[in-house]
Amino acid sequence: MARKKLKRIQEAAELPNLFVHPDNPDSYPNLKPLALAGPVFLELGCGKGDFSLGLSQLYPDANVIGLDMKLDRLWYGAHGALDQKNDRVRFLKANVRHLGSLFNPTSLSAIWITFPDPHPKNSAERKRLTHPSFLSIYRTLLSSEGLLYLKTDDLGFLITPGFSWPMPALQFLRRFMMFMPSLKFLNF
Repeated sequence: MARKKLKRIQEAAELPNLFVHPDNPDSYPNLKPLALAGPVFLELGCGKGDFSLGLSQLYPDANVIGLDMKLDRLWYGAHGALDQKNDRVRFLKANVRHLGSLFNPTSLSAIWITFPDPHPKNSAERKRLTHPSFLSIYRTLLSSEGLLYLKTDDLGFLITPGFSWPMPALQFLRRFMMFMPSLKFLNF
């Protein structure tokens, strides 16, 4: 591993707005108040956190949490938020499978999935963030007016066995499939 990457990983433990999923999710004292302070947006697979930082600027009253599995990527977003003196953005290193233990049911206003890994092989379909097992987790975490946003440039990613997309979303997809499709689902 490169030295700079190792240094970022070591520094990440000291950042006040970056959390690593432990065995006990109750050790997240700074995440729990976010659910009470206003709308909470969650970006899955946030990478370096640029989109999460942008969301926090577009929605200054919202709390934004960027989640990714790579700590060295999250370091960039956490530093960006600190540089901007933005205390409404947090970053979390965790697996999407653990979302149910990290957030209370109906506590999220929106979940954003932006350009996720499509996992094109059939043997890897259970890893897709649109797999029915993940969708059921999202459904329990979103409030009654909560939205799931999906942005992808891989139409094959949208095809997941066992799940049917809402008809308005399919009509939207047919209309704009030549462009980068951006889908917005209400109460999926």
